[in-house]
Amino acid sequence: MDFWDKFFDGYQLALRLIREERKFFSMMFGCFLDCSDNYRKNQPLGQDFIDNLFYYLFMVFIQ
Repeated sequence: MDFWDKFFDGYQLALRLIREERKFFSMMFGCFLDCSDNYRKNQPLGQDFIDNLFYYLFMVFIQ
């Protein structure tokens, strides 16, 4: 493998990591939006927050 092969392999890996990270943060943001929606309806945050958090984490690791 020469320099350019290594360079493009690293580039592809970095792109994939960025894509995964963006998906993860958009899922987390969705979780917090759901929780704030519950908060606006004057429901207790606790259990809904934890359920949503585990649901979104589960979805991230499945994809």
